[in-house]
Amino acid sequence: MSPELIASFGGLLAAIGALITGVLATRSKVKLDDIAKLHAKIDDLEADLAEEKKARDRDADQYRAKHSQTIADYEAELAELKERLRQRDQTIGHLDRVILALRTYVARARRKLIDREIELPDEVEGMND
Repeated sequence: MSPELIASFGGLLAAIGALITGVLATRSKVKLDDIAKLHAKIDDLEADLAEEKKARDRDADQYRAKHSQTIADYEAELAELKERLRQRDQTIGHLDRVILALRTYVARARRKLIDREIELPDEVEGMND
């Protein structure tokens, strides 16, 4: 083999090696750029997430206040209804006592009429109309 042929093969191998090295370096550079872009995107998303969490917390505070007001309104309405119920129970209790007293009065009046031998009607006029 001639030294020129060996030198040309050596040059060809060096060129192919340089080409492969260039391609691999370029691919590594692209991969590094992609990795850097992904890290940047991750950082942006983490920042956006932190802002959204802060916004959610602010909204949660706002809605908490709204819900607290709604709960207070319901509790006030419930307290008012319970008070009205208590007053009605008290009124019904009073009416029950009045009815019991009237029944006692009617029973005593009937007993006195019977003791005096006055005949009582089976029905009181106007009571069952």
